[in-house]
Amino acid sequence: MSSIAHGSQRPNDARIPVPRRTALGILSSLALFGCDRAESVPEERSSTPAQSNVPLRIVFDGGTDDAERIRRAYGAAAEQPIEVSSVDSAKSDQISAIVQQVQLSDVAVVSQALLGRLINDEAIVDINDDVFDEIDSRYGRSFSAIENSSGRFDGLRWGVAVGAKPLAVLSLDPDLELKTWADHAQWAADLNGKTAEPLAEGWAAHSFFNRCALQFDRGWLFDRLTLKPSIDQPRYIDALQGLVDTAKVYASTEMTPGGIYNQIRNGVLQGGIGFVAPPTESLSDDDAAKEVFDISATACPNETETERVWLGPQTRLACVSTGCRQTEASRRFIGWLSGGAPQSGALRQTVAIGVTREPIESQQATGGGNGYDRWVVDQLKTSRVVPGPWIPGGMRYYDVLDQEVRSCLASERTPAQALKNVADAWSQITEKLGRDKQLVAWKKLDV
Repeated sequence: MSSIAHGSQRPNDARIPVPRRTALGILSSLALFGCDRAESVPEERSSTPAQSNVPLRIVFDGGTDDAERIRRAYGAAAEQPIEVSSVDSAKSDQISAIVQQVQLSDVAVVSQALLGRLINDEAIVDINDDVFDEIDSRYGRSFSAIENSSGRFDGLRWGVAVGAKPLAVLSLDPDLELKTWADHAQWAADLNGKTAEPLAEGWAAHSFFNRCALQFDRGWLFDRLTLKPSIDQPRYIDALQGLVDTAKVYASTEMTPGGIYNQIRNGVLQGGIGFVAPPTESLSDDDAAKEVFDISATACPNETETERVWLGPQTRLACVSTGCRQTEASRRFIGWLSGGAPQSGALRQTVAIGVTREPIESQQATGGGNGYDRWVVDQLKTSRVVPGPWIPGGMRYYDVLDQEVRSCLASERTPAQALKNVADAWSQITEKLGRDKQLVAWKKLDV
């Protein structure tokens, strides 16, 4: 697959053959819309970009409300019309259909969990450094955690992060500091049922990965030489046991990060693990009149020797499709979504979009007024992102773990039994997709 318009040139010995059908589609797009290579944009061209009446086709991995917010906000910021279709990668049985939609779009804003699959299926192209430099010069450089990890695969960059929300310890105590997960367990017990951790369907694996990423930093998830799962080793079992034990004092095991944040903000909970998110429903007059508490955010306990942060499949990347028809329009939209929109606060009510870069002096951020937003900037400046199983089949690996963690929370299995099931299922997924191919992909994640 060549890096049309947006990509960097591969060395000859690393090129991937392009199927004839894909090549013809690309050539047709080039002929119709002039998708030239992503070289430095001349000054006169970048200052007065040509507009097109042809709508830019956007695939957005998220809710229809957020998709509509993006459409309206970009309509107010640019003359370029866009069409935004909503998909849901959390439903792993829909991934193949999503890949097909991405191939027929111009830009895909998707979960980072799909990165390996999209590259494998030649649905996206890599983006060369000129495009990143152009966005950085206008909106500011990405935070180091984002710059060094998000959208990277096999030494190339395949997507631009448009939001990153690590889990934080949220509380009403600005001086709270929890150094170990044992400290966290004691703190949760002291809150006497007024705390929670994201353990709802789709979030249990996220919380488990977050704990593991901050407890050990070697032998992560798979054996690097064989791809044998290491998820059933004693240290993972101990981490899951700690999660299950602490969950016994939680107000609920069916909450999301945003739900926890808003319940602390409204005084229902006194603390928990989560991140900032808009309310999922409109507030009644009585609820709107209630006192709103100022929430402090501090890091989850990190028992490793390095600054680390876990970002789950909810982290979104803006990628350029192999079916891209409009190069310049795609680049402008991606720049706006990753820089201009979050910094201006235009998409503050969306779940997935957020600040991922340091604004330049002329474009100071306006959306960092709460405790979580201030904390997350510091985290993304100094931490290293721990990767998930984001190779082909990434959401299948994730879903299996999520189901088994929730089975433990329901006392249906012990942690050892659950993680043995996960390891067996992961091995089956690997064999079905091709162990050699999966092993190569895992190494290309630079784990």
